[in-house]
Amino acid sequence: MRMIKESAVTTIRDRLGRLAVGLLAAALASGCAPDTPAPIDTAHEVPFRFERNQILLEVELNGHGPYTVLLDTAGDPSAVDLATAREASLPLDTTAVGEASGVGGERVPIYLSGITGLAIGGRAFGDTDALAIDLSAISERLGEPLHGLLGHGFLEGRIVQIDYPARRVRFYDSSDAARQASRDRGEEVLVLPLEFRPGDIAPWFDVHVGSEPVRVTLDTGSSLGLELYAPATARLGLETLRDSAETGSVLGARGSAEIATTTLDSVRLGTHTVLEAPVAFSDRADEGEREGNLGNRLLNHFVLTLDYVADTLRFSLPGEGP
Repeated sequence: MRMIKESAVTTIRDRLGRLAVGLLAAALASGCAPDTPAPIDTAHEVPFRFERNQILLEVELNGHGPYTVLLDTAGDPSAVDLATAREASLPLDTTAVGEASGVGGERVPIYLSGITGLAIGGRAFGDTDALAIDLSAISERLGEPLHGLLGHGFLEGRIVQIDYPARRVRFYDSSDAARQASRDRGEEVLVLPLEFRPGDIAPWFDVHVGSEPVRVTLDTGSSLGLELYAPATARLGLETLRDSAETGSVLGARGSAEIATTTLDSVRLGTHTVLEAPVAFSDRADEGEREGNLGNRLLNHFVLTLDYVADTLRFSLPGEGP
C-alpha cells in the first residue's frame, strides 16, 4: 500500500468538513498504487443522480455493490466509507492516521485504504488511492448512504464530461473526441487552460461579477453556487446584499461557518451571463489569490468538460446534442 502524505490526510479531513457544510447549506437553500485501466475506445456514458446538488454515481468495488459515490474535482485523495471498505475487501491499514468530525462534533478516525476493482457502468476503471473514514455524518446530511468520494486521483489523466442538464457523465478516449462532442452538444461559452495553483488540485479560473473578475476554484463536490469569500464580498461592494440574504449556521471540520444565500443577475462565465445565479456569502478567506469557489448549483446550467490530458476546461450551453 502506497504511503499517503500527512498533508493529504489533512486535506481530506478538511474536505469532508466542507462537504458537510455544503450539503447542509444546500438544504437551507433548497494507499494503493494506481493501476492503468484499459483505454476506452469510444465515449463511455453513465447516468448520475443529482441529489442535494451533488453528482452521485453508481459503482462496483471488487465485484461488490452497487455503491453510491460522489464525484469531486476538489477532493484528494479519494475516500471510502469504512464499513464499505471492509464489506468490499478493500485494502485497509487499521492504524489510524488522523481524525475528522463526526455526527455531533465527535472525532472519528481516518485510515489508509484504497479503491480497488472500480467499475462504473460495467466498465473497469482500475484502482486509486483512498482514505477510509466513517461517512455516516455526510450520509445523514445527504439523506441517503454515501459509500465514497472519487477525487482528483481518479480524474487525473482522464477526459471527463459532466452533462448537468442531461444528468450524464461521459469518459472520452481522446481530446479530439471530447472537443468535438463539447461543440456538438451546444454553444461553447468558455474554453481555457486547465490551471492549478501551487499545492492545490482544484482547477481555478476567473468568473465575472458585473465587470469584475473573481478568481475561483472549480468544485463539483460543493452543493453551493458561486461562493464568495469575505474579501471578495467587500471588494465587490456586496456587503448590503449579503446582510439582507438568508443566513444559516453550519458545522464542519473547521468549526462553525456562516453562509448567506441569494441570487445575482450579473454572474458571467465567458460569454454567458447566468440569470438568477445562486450566490453564497461565506466568512472564509484565502491566503492566496482565490476569492471564491464555484459549485454545482451554478454549474448545473452547463455541460462541463474536464480534459486532464490536454489540460483544457470547457463550458458549453446545452443544445439538442447528438
